[in-house]
Amino acid sequence: MQTLLLFEENQTLLDTLKDTIEQKTNGINILAATNYESATHLIYQKNIQLFLIDMEVHKSASLRSAMAFGQYIRSIPQYRYTPIVLIDPIKEHLQAAINKLHCQYFLLKPFRQKELIEAIIYISKLPQYKFQNIILYDTFGVSHKIAEQDICFINSEKKNMQIHILEKKRNKIYTFITNRYRLSELQKILSTEFVRCHKSYIVNRRHITHYDKTTAIVQLAGYDLPVGRHYKSAFEQSLIS
Repeated sequence: MQTLLLFEENQTLLDTLKDTIEQKTNGINILAATNYESATHLIYQKNIQLFLIDMEVHKSASLRSAMAFGQYIRSIPQYRYTPIVLIDPIKEHLQAAINKLHCQYFLLKPFRQKELIEAIIYISKLPQYKFQNIILYDTFGVSHKIAEQDICFINSEKKNMQIHILEKKRNKIYTFITNRYRLSELQKILSTEFVRCHKSYIVNRRHITHYDKTTAIVQLAGYDLPVGRHYKSAFEQSLIS
């Protein structure tokens, strides 16, 4: 059974959401919180697999409270990649949901009961992904074992592939160069956490710190990378799926 934490400051709406999910789904245990303090207490007392957070402002401090809770979740290693469904009446908040909380599903108010259940079922089926080590050969044919999670992005430079890797101990990026692969071949080797954003770039979603839809620039590891016109739609969808 999976445990879902529902964070909703309006008690009436919380009860409605909780009843709907309990009636329409199976195998989900629901914990409910109406404020930041009780929500943060629960994440340490229980092992949460799913989050449902309402961002609507019911009081002057509500949005700050809900956003702060979402950001706090992502600061905890255990919950860095735990699926989040965000509920919000303002479509323009989608970008903040992606950039700040890396949510997996965004529900725009008003929504139908069916849409809520579809969102819960969708995130409940997301795999608990674990990165793996891969073997790549450099330009000289020497094999190297590389941890997927440390790869920030890959770019093609003429016939060479430049793989930018985070060295955690020194908190620096170093570049692994190989001419033995095409970008499309590397994408097949890597997990689905790696997405094409440009004809010359593949990025690791887990390292993205900001994405500006207006300028089509994605930021990660201190770099500003372009999102190509032909890749923009699929790339943006990958950020919330």
